[in-house]
Amino acid sequence: MKRWICLLLLLLILPLTAAPSVKVEQGLNLTEDPLPFGKPAELVITLSWSGEEELKLPEAETLAIPKAHMIDRYRVDRGSDGVNRVVDYHLIFTYFEPGEFEVGPVKIPLSSENSVSTEPLSMTFAGSQKKEGDKEGEIRENKPVFELSTLDWWKQLAVYLLTILAVLALLGGLIQQLGILDRFRSPKGRALKSLARLKKRDLPPEVFLLELVAILRDYLAQAYGLKAWESTSSELSKQMTMDNRCRKVKSTAEQVLQEGDAVKFAGAEVSSGQVDDLHQKLVTTLKEEEKTA
Repeated sequence: MKRWICLLLLLLILPLTAAPSVKVEQGLNLTEDPLPFGKPAELVITLSWSGEEELKLPEAETLAIPKAHMIDRYRVDRGSDGVNRVVDYHLIFTYFEPGEFEVGPVKIPLSSENSVSTEPLSMTFAGSQKKEGDKEGEIRENKPVFELSTLDWWKQLAVYLLTILAVLALLGGLIQQLGILDRFRSPKGRALKSLARLKKRDLPPEVFLLELVAILRDYLAQAYGLKAWESTSSELSKQMTMDNRCRKVKSTAEQVLQEGDAVKFAGAEVSSGQVDDLHQKLVTTLKEEEKTA
């Protein structure tokens, strides 16, 4: 009888130990509230779990917000603070109808049997706004018809063309700012674009340095196939030593990794000047890399 009781308890406990306990945090980044429909919003999902436990996370491209139009998705591994591993998912989306919109829940599979989900968040997409002179129940008041001369027609055409060019420029700037085309860039191009975006963000020096390390690790993994995310800094240094293709980037990479380890594990302080120098060294080194990288 005792044997059967022990077996039953083991079967009950086993599912609880099959996967690490994952803490889920989330937040919405909106440029306006309410947000005009069609404009991008960002959902940031943060997962944290014990650094001693292994966890295989899905790629950002596999995640989606129900009913939303996904613009871009990417993942940032913030490494370990000595106790917990932390990973951020950035989901950039929009919606093309005005009104209340429920963001989520977003399901994140951790294995074939386990997953975590975010809690639904509410936001509002705004429609067209009423302007002075609009009548109740009408979109716009009827306007009188004016005959247009040939000169007026050319003027109107010029206005349309300029408007189209302005819209195209705006869309180009939006695509550039959101990094929608990053997936079509080379690893070197993606890394340099990420470094340029990082420079524009107002971050504390320690956080800036950890983001710098994440960009470097992603570049080494994508450009040279190194096990950059699974390896310690010393292990990654040995991999670069064994790979002759990494000889130009090795010195700068080791310096960035060492400074990052000092901040992450030893709690060392770093100044804005120091991280700016490391950022500039990494940019210069990557620009000098082979074009095939």
